[in-house]
Amino acid sequence: MMITGCTEDGSDNLLNEEMIRPIKFHTVVKSDSSVEREYPATIKAAESSDLAFEVGGKLIALSVKESEEVSKGDVLARLDTRNAKNQMNALKSQYNNAQTEYERALKLLKEDAIAKTVVDQRKTQLDVLKNQLDTANKSLSDSVLKAPFDGVIATTFVENLENIQPQQKILTLIGKNRLEAEINVPASVVTQIPKREAESSYIIFDSEPNRRIDTEFVKANLVADSATQTYQVTFGFKNPTDILILPGMNATLVIDTTLKSQVTSGSFVSVPLTAIQSIEGINYVWVIDPLQLTVEKKEVTVEQSVGSSVKVSKGLQEGQIIAATGLSHLSKGMKVKEWKSN
Repeated sequence: MMITGCTEDGSDNLLNEEMIRPIKFHTVVKSDSSVEREYPATIKAAESSDLAFEVGGKLIALSVKESEEVSKGDVLARLDTRNAKNQMNALKSQYNNAQTEYERALKLLKEDAIAKTVVDQRKTQLDVLKNQLDTANKSLSDSVLKAPFDGVIATTFVENLENIQPQQKILTLIGKNRLEAEINVPASVVTQIPKREAESSYIIFDSEPNRRIDTEFVKANLVADSATQTYQVTFGFKNPTDILILPGMNATLVIDTTLKSQVTSGSFVSVPLTAIQSIEGINYVWVIDPLQLTVEKKEVTVEQSVGSSVKVSKGLQEGQIIAATGLSHLSKGMKVKEWKSN
């Protein structure tokens, strides 16, 4: 008995139809050179200072509380100055007497009624007392702690009536007008910094997701963190008055950059991330012949990956059709058809 294929019911056509792989098509479109990148950021104070007394003594007045706003020059804390004042008054009296004795000695020297060595001794004594008086004045001034800039009291470390040692931390003052956002970026981004022109950057907080606060580049630390091998980059921004933003808060910093090389050499094209196939470090796409509906693999140069899209600078042209799905099942010359979801 001989079995032959039957074509009356269209089985051969069905077989051929099954050999045509359905995939999603994507038409390559031009993309500008702008690239948005998002980074988790930590907020820091642009100005921050741990304040301490230069001298020791009993703390008799801590005039501020945590979270209190202060202005430059405001008195924040005082030490007991009674001993310092008594010492200064005693030194003033001694200095005045020494000044009188020195002036008398100068008159006697002009009359040859006193030896010059005696005058020199009285001048030395006067100078010593002057230095001691200056030191006492400085100690008295150092017994008052003043705000070096406008800010907010972040934290206090002492309480009234404590005995304070010189250089012991009393409080931390942070600036209230400017804040900074710190991000960590990989080496691949840091090495491209000289090739980029920052178009804009802004920060977003979870509490205000629809509000963008403009930032500006401040500095980049070019020494990598030994644990994460990332580099710290800092952006600054003006602290808004209508929302509460504090150091230590988390946010998202968005950087919109332009590649200089791309500005001078042409435009990017944009393709879906799913259209890129990477084999041994080389990126490929599958280009579809619009007439024959066959595919061919082509190497491309990928510049940036942003969300679900990829910016390609070499290997593709605007208007070409590429495969967006099923890349691992494709081979050179394979026939395809466009798959569309219902």
